[in-house]
Amino acid sequence: MAKIVNLCLRMYNYNYVKSSEYCGVTMASRSLRLSPEGGKRAKEAVAFKKLTKAQLAGQVKLSRASVANFFAGHPVDRNTFIAICTALDLSWDEVLDVSDSANKVATESNLDALVQENRKRVKPVIDKHCSSMRVLDMTHPVELLGSQGIYTHVNILEKISGRRRLGLTELLQKVDANKFDRFGLSQIAEARIPGLDAANRYSKLVILGKPGAGKTTFLKYLAMKCLDGEFQADRVPVFITLRDLAEVSHKQDLIEFITNQYGEELKSIIQYGKALILLDGLDEIRQQDAAMVVNQVRQLSMSFADNQFIITCRTAAINYVFEHFVEVEIADFDPERVNTFVNKWFGQKDASKAKSLIRKLNDNYHLKALASNPLLLNLLCVIFEESGDFPINKSELYQEVIDICLEKWDAQRNIERHQISRKLSVKRKENLLSYIAWKTFERGEYFFKRRDVEQYITEYLSNLADSESHENTLDLDSRAVLRSIEAQHNLLIERVRDIYSFSHLAFHEYFTAKSIVSSIISHKSDHEALKAFVNHASEPCWREVFILAVSMLASADNLLLLMKQAIDKTLALDNTLQQFLIQVMKKSVSINIEIEPVLIRAFVLSRFLDIPCDLPGSLAINKELPAPIAVATKVDLPEVLHFSGHELFLDNSLSSSMNMDEKKSIHANQVLDSTLETKLVVLSACETGLFETSNPDVKQLLQEFPKELNHSVQSQEMKDEWWNKEGRSLVEKLRSIDSEGQSVYHEPFNNYQKKLLRQYYDANNLLVSCLNSDCYVSLAVRQEIKDTLLLPIEEIEKQIGRKSAKK
Repeated sequence: MAKIVNLCLRMYNYNYVKSSEYCGVTMASRSLRLSPEGGKRAKEAVAFKKLTKAQLAGQVKLSRASVANFFAGHPVDRNTFIAICTALDLSWDEVLDVSDSANKVATESNLDALVQENRKRVKPVIDKHCSSMRVLDMTHPVELLGSQGIYTHVNILEKISGRRRLGLTELLQKVDANKFDRFGLSQIAEARIPGLDAANRYSKLVILGKPGAGKTTFLKYLAMKCLDGEFQADRVPVFITLRDLAEVSHKQDLIEFITNQYGEELKSIIQYGKALILLDGLDEIRQQDAAMVVNQVRQLSMSFADNQFIITCRTAAINYVFEHFVEVEIADFDPERVNTFVNKWFGQKDASKAKSLIRKLNDNYHLKALASNPLLLNLLCVIFEESGDFPINKSELYQEVIDICLEKWDAQRNIERHQISRKLSVKRKENLLSYIAWKTFERGEYFFKRRDVEQYITEYLSNLADSESHENTLDLDSRAVLRSIEAQHNLLIERVRDIYSFSHLAFHEYFTAKSIVSSIISHKSDHEALKAFVNHASEPCWREVFILAVSMLASADNLLLLMKQAIDKTLALDNTLQQFLIQVMKKSVSINIEIEPVLIRAFVLSRFLDIPCDLPGSLAINKELPAPIAVATKVDLPEVLHFSGHELFLDNSLSSSMNMDEKKSIHANQVLDSTLETKLVVLSACETGLFETSNPDVKQLLQEFPKELNHSVQSQEMKDEWWNKEGRSLVEKLRSIDSEGQSVYHEPFNNYQKKLLRQYYDANNLLVSCLNSDCYVSLAVRQEIKDTLLLPIEEIEKQIGRKSAKK
């Protein structure tokens, strides 16, 4: 036996001598023969295939004598034995006669030497194909591993997410209905294990994943780690792109394709079961080649079962079952992996830019959600690397992402996928997705059943000029279209079995806005439909749709004016709330500071609602606010005042509901970083009279402030000693003054009115956000909206009347 192995190794060093046997190479390999039971199975298999022995010999390109010896149970060359078993769909190791000592595996030391020699020999090929990556608009390849390596470890889901059996009601119970990922979808996940652990655990593995999830990169990583000796160090890595195999599959089988790329010597490694065979992109094969390639993969994995096989495929594109293979799924990046990837991308030279990008992602829910996909995170890094920021117009960024999902990602890799319908161009796919988005978002359906989305697809297809009218045909088309969009584009995905959603809420919102804008531009939407849309302005879930819609329009004048009218009508029928707005208006006029009245109205309304002053800050964008308002946009103003011990200026309606403890007050101070700014806001409020101007005692007391105090406040040199002595004395004096009449409005509101008032405030905040977005709004409309913001209906009508009279 030792002589045979030594002869094998010597012939390996001389690259083997060509012969006419299986795969075209002479392997000084051991002779193998059938076991008695194996002989029976072989005869049954050839009968089942309805082949004569002569036909079988021609099929496997062997002599009739070799085939006859095989069936007679005589020893035959190892390659001959395996070739015949493969042709008969038999696992050669299951029909082998193992009682013959000549059939035992070569000594471990000699086989290990053969493996290590091949590992060294394939290294240049693996380095060429697997050591780097370049995608999208990257200007140069980047290394996967090493000091500059960008590879980020992935996690694996052992249970495929789209195959879970949950009902719609049960699914909704698992999410936070107020967030929806900003709504909870990311929290619906099975237990995760490190990707390397899964690869070590299973010898036959199919790795599924969404487009851009990092399947190819993970396979490249495994090949490189194998060469480094950190993964399957006793095997020889083989990385194969199945799309390349499909192009020559009519000329070569898989083992021939491998040896053409890696050398004839790999045949012995595969026969000894010492290869790590990494097969990438099962979903990227053309439909006409799929069956042939799948059959070759299946035969190789069965005939040489001792090797380790790992196949990658898109989750929704797996249409085949590989016996003895375990299917797992690559999980999305979690925040930790997003941060790791960003830091690796920018490296030490741009560490500050990496921190800035991570901060941007954490501050923007939609970008953070998109970053969970490695491909889209690559895109975000490329964009941020160029400009240090993201486009103000979010619709432009989303459109770039959509282009990648629908077309660019496959086009850059020259992948031609099967077209379900020639009618569905990229533009029509966008229109179809917009139709589905509008139909579902309007109903508040973030998850939808398969039969419902198929019905929406059928409706869309039936309205195309060249559509098939036969209902059954359209039903079949709709099912195929849904499957195609999920597998190829990752825009619609199956969350659990037969229940779908858009892959990101940002896509759902974007396509909804696109549908609305398309209707506005084409004038197909009547005025009533548009009014129905603007009536959603007070609903938080529609916020992003409005911001996206105004940014897509050439002019947002009409839409913003309709939004303004709808928002004003929110409180129009409630006389109590209209009286409150009148009081707010009067209060804003009475305050003696040079500032736009709309800012004061927003500030007073924020105080009354006991919420952070985000609306005043939005209105005063690019403007300098008076100190009390400026500070109030950073923290919750009532907290600032409470911490300062200056509760005099809190409205009764606010202080009764705050119930703040000492810990919360201290927290406000920590936000401001020092007590100085806290003290400053109190004193500035007193000086400006922003909270109270009518009380003569307060005015007199404030006039007694020494000039030195004003100087110390302005130079920010106020000492704690002065505050403890003079400041606290001031507070005590102010507390002793009767504060009657300070509240803006005393009449209590019921819960419904409070809710309505908050909706009104939020809707106005949305309107201002739309004005501040990257949209075109004429100066006249912009000024009209600001002049009438937060005013009672009667005052708005008066202003409109005065303008009409001037005309």
